[in-house]
Amino acid sequence: MRINITILFTFVLAWNLVAQHEGDTLLIAPIETIKVTSTRISGIQLFQPLAVAVVKPDSISMAATGLSIHERLAAVPGVWSLNAWNFAQDARISIRGYGSRAAFGIRGIKLVVDGVPETTPDGQGQVDNLDLGLTNRIEVIRGPSAGLYGNASGGVISLQSAEATDGLNLSGSTSWGQYGWQRHQLTGGWGSPKHRLLLSGNHGKWQGYRANSQLEQTQLSLHSSHQLAERSSLSLRFNYTDSPVANDPGGLNETAVEENRQQAYVGNVQFKSGEAIRQWKAAATWRQQLSPKAFLSYIGYLSGRSFTGRQPFLNGGYIDLQRLYGGHTLTYQQQTERNGHTLHWQAGAEFHFQGDDRRRFQNEEGLRGDLVFDQRELFHNFAAWVLLEGKPSTHWRYQTSLRFDQHLLAAKDHFLQDGNDTGQRSLPAANGSVAVNYTASTTFVPYVRIATGFETPTLSELSANPDGSGGFNPDLRPQRSINLEAGAKGVPSRGWQYEWAVFHILTYDEMVGYEIGDFPGRDFFRNAGQTRRTGLELFTQYHKPSHWQAALSLTAQHLVFGQYESDGVSFEGNQLPGIPSWAGHFSVKWHPFKRASLRLQTSRQGRLFINDANTVEQAAFTLVHLQAGMIIPVRGWQWIPFINLHNLTNQSYNDNVRINAFGGRYYEPAPGFFITGGVRVQWGRERA
Repeated sequence: MRINITILFTFVLAWNLVAQHEGDTLLIAPIETIKVTSTRISGIQLFQPLAVAVVKPDSISMAATGLSIHERLAAVPGVWSLNAWNFAQDARISIRGYGSRAAFGIRGIKLVVDGVPETTPDGQGQVDNLDLGLTNRIEVIRGPSAGLYGNASGGVISLQSAEATDGLNLSGSTSWGQYGWQRHQLTGGWGSPKHRLLLSGNHGKWQGYRANSQLEQTQLSLHSSHQLAERSSLSLRFNYTDSPVANDPGGLNETAVEENRQQAYVGNVQFKSGEAIRQWKAAATWRQQLSPKAFLSYIGYLSGRSFTGRQPFLNGGYIDLQRLYGGHTLTYQQQTERNGHTLHWQAGAEFHFQGDDRRRFQNEEGLRGDLVFDQRELFHNFAAWVLLEGKPSTHWRYQTSLRFDQHLLAAKDHFLQDGNDTGQRSLPAANGSVAVNYTASTTFVPYVRIATGFETPTLSELSANPDGSGGFNPDLRPQRSINLEAGAKGVPSRGWQYEWAVFHILTYDEMVGYEIGDFPGRDFFRNAGQTRRTGLELFTQYHKPSHWQAALSLTAQHLVFGQYESDGVSFEGNQLPGIPSWAGHFSVKWHPFKRASLRLQTSRQGRLFINDANTVEQAAFTLVHLQAGMIIPVRGWQWIPFINLHNLTNQSYNDNVRINAFGGRYYEPAPGFFITGGVRVQWGRERA
């Protein structure tokens, strides 16, 4: 195995240039001090009566961040992620089982970036257009949260971008690795008390561990914030992504994996499977302080996405999708106090729209052939909500939400050779939550919560008709759920924190994916009658400043079908495919020198089933990763060399599994041991 000698030499040299260090930011911030904002009414994490985690990497982790979100979420219990190395399919993330059905991208989980929805109104999310190198904080709400965010909120992932600091600041990074890995980023910012501006660009490439898995991607980001008046502020965001190459090696059957793990499925090579995207997004956030305890805020955004995809079959295998979506959110929030009862309340209304021009052509071995599908699809969402957070006494706190959504869907069939399948659907929903916690001390803060969930099929899922016709699949229904949860958080002593949660979720009309022989690699969807999810999530962390920190998370869950029958076969009692029954993660970070850090991470995943019948499974496996780096100050500059040793034990495992795949092509093998590394340089000059 070839090892990049230049990277190793750079790291060894840097390791010996050691100086004093002021301390790194915690990987997961202490819950007794940090605020969370993903709950819409911000508050201290420790006192929130729901399962919410905060991930905040240190300077070295920020430097080493690559093109995947997986490394950021590994320590969060209840969160399971796949598909780190197939960029044509994007990351697959599951929270308590929500999102496991995704054929590509993220389903059932609400993505929010800097307070602006990243998930489309119909419930489809991607992170392939996000510059994760600019993300300096992630909040994760686990469990259904439709009372807070509406459609497709089986969990919430809220990302927050870095802001420019005072004065002029510049940074750049370059990283290289095996299998053609490279990523280069350049960022510049300027800040004053009233104005801040940050401009960043990055370019990444990946030749791929497997054949036909190449990636090329360029991203530009512009962030600015302005203090318009003493009580008024405005933030502007613009992002652009151009990814002309993201190839898909496809799934392999067991025999093919044993023959050659690095090969691509022959059909994916023949039909040149992959995608090309261009996406832009512009957003504005305005906030007006009306009084010391009341404010009004507005968020508006607009995004366009151009997508070309090639799937491994002839009929309709070449896709051209033009998407435009956006929305407006208006929120009023106020705090009142009467007779010792403190009450925060928020009222809001929003409107989101999405228009997809979807065309399918014959895939003539990677070339566009005759048109076979042409449809205009619309999704409109109108919503209003009220949130209440009260503290009637010193020890008790409650939160409640109530939200109404109206979803209007329409399909206009422009391909009339096989008939007119134009139609529309209306999907109303009411959701809410009630939660209570008790605080006698910061050592033990228990809570209970009841919340509901609601998820519509996405437009791409609805337009996937097994009979090949246009319009929407009339048999596919939204899924609804109710979540019962209890847990506790605490800080028993300085530097030590913990949290645990138990949950039971009933889901009705669960949407599950499957494949058919005429369209290999394309997913279709149907409803299961009911599923039951029961689980336990544990997390604990100990941190000794300037020395070391350790974190442990454990997840045990029993996710099974209730009433579910397909083609005369009952799957009742079977486990939901694509999700392990248990998983654990342990990481320890050590500062052998004050400016250097060494982090060892190990993850253990239990077995999981790959089909609804539970006749095929993936065995349990363990992954070990090692990350090292240091900060070297030189005349106002900071040099941060780093190195990552991925899959240190050379474990054979699958990066992704394709649920219910036709022909037994379930497996997408992952790389064995490989190395990436590089250096980040940053410089800053404060205002005079």
